[in-house]
Order: sequence, then structure tokens, then C-alpha cells
Amino acid sequence: MRVAFTMDFRNAPERRQPWREFWEDNLWLMCEAEAMGFDTLQVQEHFFTDDGYGPSMPVFLATLAERTSRARLMAFLYILPLRNPAQLAQETAVLDHLSDGRLDVAVGIGHR
Repeated sequence: MRVAFTMDFRNAPERRQPWREFWEDNLWLMCEAEAMGFDTLQVQEHFFTDDGYGPSMPVFLATLAERTSRARLMAFLYILPLRNPAQLAQETAVLDHLSDGRLDVAVGIGHR
């Protein structure tokens, strides 16, 4: 059995952290999940939220690829209507190389 770890990355107003601290804490949690044996680390994409829900996946995944070595990294999911197809193909190809082939990608139309 394979087990995935995902977080919604919400920096809620009632417990707001400075953004750098917020992203570092979430990266640390993802690295800890890998150390605990999770097979996949999933990152979600959302747009137009004031609480940071859904980071810029290419940037976050590139940093996560640098800090991890074993777990699969999953873009869950790229919202296709808000993406340029050529740019997305190029970004995911580079991320797959940077992660040594550990990238999995899901795509969809979004939830709104």
C-alpha cells in the first residue's frame, strides 16, 4: 500500500503567520512526512484566495524537490483553464528532471 500526504496550505487570518515563516513551516512538514515514510507528497493549486490556499506549485515543488529525496511529488492538480499549455509542459518537464523523475501530475478544470 502507498500512502500520500497532502495539506491545504491555509494561512488563516485568525492565526496568520508571516508568509516566509508560513511557507518554511509547510516545507518542513512535508519533509517530516517523507521522513515518516509517506510515499507521496501532494501539493494543491488554488487561485484567488486571501489565505494562501494553494501555493504556486512549480515554485513550491522545486523547493520541495531540493529538500527531499525519496517521496514522489504530486501536483494535485494543475487548473488547466488558467494555464498556458506550453509553459505547463515545460515547467513540469523541468520539475521532473529536478526531482530525479519523482514528479506526478494531475490536471483538471478546477472546483469553482
